[in-house]
Amino acid sequence: SEVHQGAADGAEAALAVTIGTGIGGAVYVNGGLVQGRNWLAGEIGHYPLPGTILMKYPDLPRPRCGCGRLACFETYASGTGLERLYLHLSGERASGQQIVSRFEAREPHGVATLDCWLEIMAAGLATALSVLDPDVVVLGGGLCGLPALYEQLPLRLPGHLLPGVALPEIRQARFGGAGGVRGAALLHL
Repeated sequence: SEVHQGAADGAEAALAVTIGTGIGGAVYVNGGLVQGRNWLAGEIGHYPLPGTILMKYPDLPRPRCGCGRLACFETYASGTGLERLYLHLSGERASGQQIVSRFEAREPHGVATLDCWLEIMAAGLATALSVLDPDVVVLGGGLCGLPALYEQLPLRLPGHLLPGVALPEIRQARFGGAGGVRGAALLHL
């Protein structure tokens, strides 16, 4: 959807990432959606959290993902993962919206949680960028409106990539919640 008059219009290679209760993804290369042999292309939520993050934050919990594996990227980077991080760092339960509000109010646990979460996002996205090398990354889903994503990811990504790598543009999805339905319709044109 986003490569047709959306945030990735004109891109030869694009990665779309949905940040919601899980992490979803899609890969677009040279005029087409890449699906893969098992229809798993773009399923970045289920690769393991990079070891560099586990070294930087050795006390992070190792949650079991819905897929059955431990420490999948989405168990930390999704909205549910953000809530899990806040609980781990503060000992208190809070919704994603409450955590973001606490971050914006500079509440210490909110700041610490978002700092950790943004570093996890950068490391996880860097894994995909190193494999796909897209022109643009489009972020959608419930957490894509967080300004800190667009401010911090360009600052944090270089620390997780090979030296000198040109960063892709990171853009917010233009079609929001309608993107999936719109994309499905476009596949049948």
